[in-house]
Amino acid sequence: NDRGVPLDALKRAAAKTVKEIRKDYPRADVLLLSPFSGGPPPADVVAIGDALHQVADQQHTYFMDVSQMMTGANEQYIGSDGLHPNGAGHRVLYDLIMQQLDKMGLPHAHAYDERKPRG
Repeated sequence: NDRGVPLDALKRAAAKTVKEIRKDYPRADVLLLSPFSGGPPPADVVAIGDALHQVADQQHTYFMDVSQMMTGANEQYIGSDGLHPNGAGHRVLYDLIMQQLDKMGLPHAHAYDERKPRG
């Protein structure tokens, strides 16, 4: 949804959002994600990810590049619009992000994960 937005405006909006989250939730870990695409990411998607990575660095928060998580064998999980994950694709993307959070050593909730016991 950020395609076509000037990168300076995008960076200002992202920084403002991080600051607002920290104001209301000062102990929260904030993670910015790059956009992704079904196939090799086009230049504008890469530029948006780079801009968000800069914001994460400036705001001393986390960044995860997910731009290529839905490429290769995972392209089958992109919906008919060629952009958004299909039903199974949301699950695949979730699993990939959880794996990356584990690698980054970041805590996360498994509220969505029906394989984890609840309560």
